[in-house]
Amino acid sequence: MIDYDTPDEDPIIAEVRRAREEIAAEFKYDLRLIMEEAMRRQSSTGRTYATPAANPAPEPATKVG
Repeated sequence: MIDYDTPDEDPIIAEVRRAREEIAAEFKYDLRLIMEEAMRRQSSTGRTYATPAANPAPEPATKVG
C-alpha cells in the first residue's frame, strides 16, 4: 500500500487516496470488477441517473467555389 500520510498533505486528499487504495485492493486492482460493483451499487439505489448524449458526427466539409 502506498503511504499517503506525509505531514504536508491535505487530510481530505489523503482520506480519498486511502479509500481509493482500499477499494482497488478489494477488487485486486481489476478495473472491470471495480466498475461492475460501482454500477451494481448505482442501480440498487432506485435513483435515475442522467446519461450524457453521444457526440454527434461532424458535418462533412463543403467545397466553396
